[in-house]
Amino acid sequence: MGSRHDAKRMNVEGDRLSSLPDDLIHKILSSISLKQAIETSSLSSRWRYIWTSMPYLDFSTEGFSKLNKFSKFVTNILSRRNNQVQLSSVKLSFRGKATQVFVKRILNYAFSHNVEQLTVVSFALKDDIPINLFSSQSLKHLMLTLYSSYKSCTLTSTWDLPALTTLCLSLIILDDDDLFSHCPNLKNLTLNCCQTKIRLSEKSGESEESHLNICHSKLSNLTLEDLSCYVVNVVNVEAPQLKNLIIRKCYVDVVNVEAPQLKNLIIRKGYSSVNLSADVLSLEKVDLTISYRLNAQAIVGLLQQFRSVKFLTLNLEIVECLSSSVELISHQPSPFATLKSLKIYPARKELHPKANVSTLVENYFLDSSPGATLTMVLREEIRANKLMEELQGLLDQWKVNNDKNTASVDQGQVENQRAQQETIIESQSGERLTQIKSYWSDLTKWSEEGHKRTCLIISMLQEIESLLIELPASPRAKMQPMYSCLYAEADTFMDNMIDHVRIHCDKKPRRSSAQCHELATPSQPLP
Repeated sequence: MGSRHDAKRMNVEGDRLSSLPDDLIHKILSSISLKQAIETSSLSSRWRYIWTSMPYLDFSTEGFSKLNKFSKFVTNILSRRNNQVQLSSVKLSFRGKATQVFVKRILNYAFSHNVEQLTVVSFALKDDIPINLFSSQSLKHLMLTLYSSYKSCTLTSTWDLPALTTLCLSLIILDDDDLFSHCPNLKNLTLNCCQTKIRLSEKSGESEESHLNICHSKLSNLTLEDLSCYVVNVVNVEAPQLKNLIIRKCYVDVVNVEAPQLKNLIIRKGYSSVNLSADVLSLEKVDLTISYRLNAQAIVGLLQQFRSVKFLTLNLEIVECLSSSVELISHQPSPFATLKSLKIYPARKELHPKANVSTLVENYFLDSSPGATLTMVLREEIRANKLMEELQGLLDQWKVNNDKNTASVDQGQVENQRAQQETIIESQSGERLTQIKSYWSDLTKWSEEGHKRTCLIISMLQEIESLLIELPASPRAKMQPMYSCLYAEADTFMDNMIDHVRIHCDKKPRRSSAQCHELATPSQPLP
């Protein structure tokens, strides 16, 4: 009776899932591998061909012991796919040679079926990606990442992508300064660990200064990441429509920027010298983080270029560096005439002595904008916030686990009691000892786990409290309610742990009346 009821319930649930529209099922299938998506075809007639109409294709050699098997898999997929369905996205992640037949087959299929989004991650050993295949009137988003133990792929201007708006290149050698002109509608560009080909001087034979030139009339967002002076010395950016520029972990000699419409500038963890053209007057937000190789003179030169900024964020180490070299700014007027907000925060995680921000440095930032607000975020505040977030996560996780364990224990106790009532005890003393031993083992486990968690909670609460004491009155008052709520929640959780132990003690194994009777009248005479 029960098995028929379960089967009926499963059929109902299966029908509910199958009744979803195709586009929703496609979304569900896109979250699993292509092999798993195909395996769903065995569920029912409704699912038999639904994978063939998926607008997303995600190919990966992972899970295939041999590349020829993967190549056959690709051929089978592409030959059986419903070509009447628009292909919106294709992903390809592969190892081996980039000249393999399946690479060209997938790229050709994608471009011939008007793909809009393409992601290629290659672990090719020696040869380059067939860039000459990158010609599409429909492609809007392209991500290309090439991992190689020998060299990066060389990217030349042989492609033609007139509809491309977003381009992300990682580990690429850019061999043509005119490359981006072949993407006339490009608006978003990310270059990660890219470089230019090393050119040798005709006279000396030594390597010349390596320039990376980014020139585009419609570019709106540019991100430069992990660029090193070992592969690129100078980056030149010329983009009249550029609004947002992010320079992250770049250690090149200089970044020259000609972008009169630039509004937001983020420089994180680098020591590149950034030169903005004199016509950059629309700058609104600047977030500057430099924590290593600090040079006060270079910092002052950089800050003076932000004269139109409204919202300025600096890391504390920059301000401390200026405080130790006040002679550089002592006779200079504040350049920030339009400043509305200045935020200072520490970039390094470790706790240092109290920040030494001189009055002269503070005046340098605020004298020309007396109405600007100054927000100082201390290291203690960051550490306290992080600890409260960690503790909250632990409490949430432990609550879920405790609820599951309690339900499992309660169910197990009910089943054990039912089994005791329905079965005849064959070896009373042996079962009784096993039962007692299991009980004490469970109780010891609960006690040890509870003690460990309680100690960790108390330790984290004490550290948070000590950090809050170190804070000034204003940030402490802002964080105190969060700490109080977290403290109350932690206290409740520890009470619940104690209650669980008490409940476990109350449910200690007892002899049933049948057991007492059997023990009182043994079947074998005592020796």
